[in-house]
Amino acid sequence: MSIRLHDVPGDEDFVMPWGKYEGQEMGELPSGYLVWLIENCSDDAIRDLAQEEWEWRRDSNLAR
Repeated sequence: MSIRLHDVPGDEDFVMPWGKYEGQEMGELPSGYLVWLIENCSDDAIRDLAQEEWEWRRDSNLAR
């Protein structure tokens, strides 16, 4: 089952538990860091959330 970051109320408030952006909400992370998470994160849930956020930004023309 895939977690859809912008389909479930509150998921956009997911806070990074570790790393360079520890304590920041997923929706506030730089797009480049989302790509890094997608390519390198071993935590499936975090990688899925990063993928959903990246796709939402891409589809909304917000990816920078």
